[in-house]
Amino acid sequence: MLSLSLMKVHLNIVPKKDKPIADVIQDLMSSNKKMGRGFLQKRLKVVWKELMGQNIHSYTKSVYLSKGTLFINITSSPLRQELSMSTTKIKDLINEKFGREVVEKVVVR
Repeated sequence: MLSLSLMKVHLNIVPKKDKPIADVIQDLMSSNKKMGRGFLQKRLKVVWKELMGQNIHSYTKSVYLSKGTLFINITSSPLRQELSMSTTKIKDLINEKFGREVVEKVVVR
């Protein structure tokens, strides 16, 4: 009986370390930079399609981030020109979606 009561006391003293899954994933990404960058690149492609829609996405050859610069390769010249004039808006939309400053500069090619 004594050991059972000691076990109850021990369980009550030890603080819980439950965390939301989002915090656990964030901790994992922060501790492993290579995994974090890979996850960011994959998420960026999904966010690009969500923000720009299927029409613009269909003309997008690639979207990738390198050292804070977002590179967007577009196959249509008129669309490339239009997006080139909207780089600040693109940067703001993506950063807002991520909830932090991920993109510092946008280059449309």
